[in-house]
Amino acid sequence: MATGTIFLGRDELLRLLHQQPEPALDLIRDFSGRLQALSRRNLDDSLQAERPTTVDRLARSTVHDFKNPLAIISLAAEPAGRRGGSIDWRRRVQDTILKQVERMNSMPHELIAYTRTGHQEFVPTRLL
Repeated sequence: MATGTIFLGRDELLRLLHQQPEPALDLIRDFSGRLQALSRRNLDDSLQAERPTTVDRLARSTVHDFKNPLAIISLAAEPAGRRGGSIDWRRRVQDTILKQVERMNSMPHELIAYTRTGHQEFVPTRLL
């Protein structure tokens, strides 16, 4: 299908709309559809260009979030392995380690939930 360009002045367009509203509305609907398709392509291109940056930030943040509990576990586990220390102290160290392991176990679930809800779904809307 070939596409041509016609320029209509404001007055001429208003006269056309008044005299023959159906063809004019068809033209506006067609133009609107083409504009929506172009906008969608531009949005898709923008999202695809932004995706590597977003994934990189997410990966860095996830690695950082995993390092904190690992550091706490490491610091707590080292003295816990030595002889001595009260049973109460050992329980506190054990609780600290278990809390950090629980924190790390929840991170993948949070990440999955974020990736599911972080995606925007666009719904077509008819304006006319």
